[in-house]
Amino acid sequence: MSVACDDIARSIPHNRKVITVNEPQVWAALGVLAAALASTITAFTTSLNRTMNARFDRVDTRIDALRDVVDTRFGSVERRLDGLDADVAALIKRQLDE
Repeated sequence: MSVACDDIARSIPHNRKVITVNEPQVWAALGVLAAALASTITAFTTSLNRTMNARFDRVDTRIDALRDVVDTRFGSVERRLDGLDADVAALIKRQLDE
């Protein structure tokens, strides 16, 4: 320890007894701290899990909506191509008949 720490330690009044790890109060304090740490980790993990699930659900919803839009547009293009195919077939038939 440094000199300043020794001075501070000497200035604090105490009863000359050092609490050892054998004492029940120490084990109770350690148990309370461990329980608080475990509950904090559990609460954080649960909150993070719920947040991530909610965001993934929103992304899934957006992807489904986008898929519907793409399907609609491709359906429209497919109908146009079918109509164009019929027009080209009619033109070819007319040209070949002449």
